[in-house]
Order: sequence, then C-alpha cells, then structure tokens
Amino acid sequence: MSLLRHVTECPQYRAFHCGRLLNAVNRFCFANDLFAEFFYEYLRTGAGEHGNKNATLGVNTPATVLSNEEILRYSRHLIMPEVGMDGQLKLKNARVLLIGTGGLGAPLGLYLAAAGVGKLGLVDFDVVDFTNLQRQVTFGTTDVGKHKSEAARARLSNLNPDIEIQSFETQLTSANALELFKDFDIIVDGTDNFPTRYLVNDACILLGKPNVYGSIFRFEARPRFSACRMARATGAYIPNRLRRGLCLPAPRAECLVCSRELSARFRRWKRSS
Repeated sequence: MSLLRHVTECPQYRAFHCGRLLNAVNRFCFANDLFAEFFYEYLRTGAGEHGNKNATLGVNTPATVLSNEEILRYSRHLIMPEVGMDGQLKLKNARVLLIGTGGLGAPLGLYLAAAGVGKLGLVDFDVVDFTNLQRQVTFGTTDVGKHKSEAARARLSNLNPDIEIQSFETQLTSANALELFKDFDIIVDGTDNFPTRYLVNDACILLGKPNVYGSIFRFEARPRFSACRMARATGAYIPNRLRRGLCLPAPRAECLVCSRELSARFRRWKRSS
C-alpha cells in the first residue's frame, strides 16, 4: 500500500495523468468549437446557400414544422434568439456528410445528431479496436470488431431517432468522392491523413460545397470553415486551398495524382449531367 501511495503521489505520475485528462478535455472542447463554428455559420447563411445550386437540393420537400417531441427535445435551442424555430428548421433540413468517425468524427457525430441535423452521412471503412475506446466516445466495448460506420449509425440513431443516418462502409477515393458528396450540403472532414484531406478539399472546391475541417495534435487543435465556391468552370486541377492556408509542404505523389484524377472525373461528370 505504501508503494501504491508513493507512486500515485509522485509528481511525474500526477503530471502524466493530468496530461491525459487535459488531452481528453481538449478533444471535447475542440469538437465543441468546431461544431459551434459550423452551427452558427450554417444558421447565419441558411440551408444550401454555400452549396451547389445544381445539386439535388430541391428533391426532398423541406420540413416546415417540428413535432411535439422535437419541440421538447430541442427546447433549449428554441429559446435561444440565435437559433429559434427558424434555425432549428434549417438544421432539420440540413444534410451533412461526416468523413471519418474516429477521434474527431466521434464527438462531432454526437453533437450533430443531438442538435437535430436532419440527415447525417457517415463515411468510414475501419473497424472498432480496443485502443479506440479511450478517445472515440461514440463506441463502447460491445462495438469492438464492428465496422465503425455501422456502430456509429446505431449509436447516433439511439441518441436521436428523429434524424436520418446513412452509413458508407467505404474508403474515400477520387473514384467515389464526387458521388458521395453530391447529395449533401456540408462536408465535415474528420480524417487523420493528408492525402484524404487534400481529396476532400479538392472535391469540395469542384462541387462548391462548404468544407468544415480541423486537426488535433496532442494539446493543440485548429478548427476551420471554408466556404468553397466553384473555382473553374472547366473543372481543371485546382491548387489545394488547404495546402496554401496551412503552409504545408508539397503533397506526396499520390495526392497530386488523386487530385488530377478527381478533376478528370469531375469534367466527365459535368458533361454527363
């Protein structure tokens, strides 16, 4: 017992666990900041204003009322002058695609579902591992071994059964990015590697979709919201805005190839539409 007391009272021990606690708190605060930036920007600009006007925004009839259960569920939103009934209806009519359901995507998915975003898309090809449970709060012990997209869909559906959740058990590539993005108003990037981030950014620019992204490294975090517009009507390769904004080094070869392939697919997609 004296040894245990000695270890737990050791300054290095306390500093280590204090650091782990601060790291966990930082992740949740960062997710909250990133969600808040998306949330208020979306309410300010309105549904679909940043999106591609030629996309399928008019296919579904927009919701104009909330049910009694929804009014009770979102009552704390409704009493906020910055949100109110109009803002909550905008969220109900919103369609958000979340790329990645891990360290960034897990808390973001919980916030988006709880806030009442009407349609959530979840893109992830990975499976839940024991090492994920320490930070990826969407998942529980019983989810280990399951596909993350399906486990996250089940958890978020239980959190808010009034919203539509669509899972995509696939890896995001230049071959499927345009098809996945086209039916959503806002793209949220929760990935952890540069090639995929470059791909998400380029696809958002080509389609004119808002790109909400962020990153975490130990105790550092940086959220960003980019309202991408159509940059070139020809669909030619566009230098990556994310690389310029963060002063990152030149992309690896596969990033450049991926972006050029994406641009070529976009030109073919525009001609066929």
